Amino acid sequence: FTRELKNIVETSGESKGKIGLNITFSEVNRNTKWDVVSGLTLMIPNLLGMPYTSGTGVLEFDVQVKDNKNNLVWEKTYTAKKTIWVGFYYNQYASERDAVVTLEMELFNQLVEELKGDLQTDATTINQKLNS
Repeated sequence: FTRELKNIVETSGESKGKIGLNITFSEVNRNTKWDVVSGLTLMIPNLLGMPYTSGTGVLEFDVQVKDNKNNLVWEKTYTAKKTIWVGFYYNQYASERDAVVTLEMELFNQLVEELKGDLQTDATTINQKLNS
């Protein structure tokens, strides 16, 4: 990721601008329906493969490239949503917190990959605006 940023924001060793990433929204919600069903059935279906919990995460961040005069050169907002299921035989996490952290990291990595693609696509335009 650092390589892509250097290719865009820095030219000939002298700084032409800055890139900023702000997380504007981050939320993970746990689906308690699985807990209720698991409890009512004494977790027998969980032994057969039914998940005992699930969570849905949403992450949004805003990326801005500004020149040295603090003028906005490029901006884009990225959003990702993902649901994970946790059961006895899959998605083994040491704790529920590990599942949440993993979900957040997967969402962040997904968005960074999108950002890298967009930066590579728009590199010429960004560099022209930074050098003007």
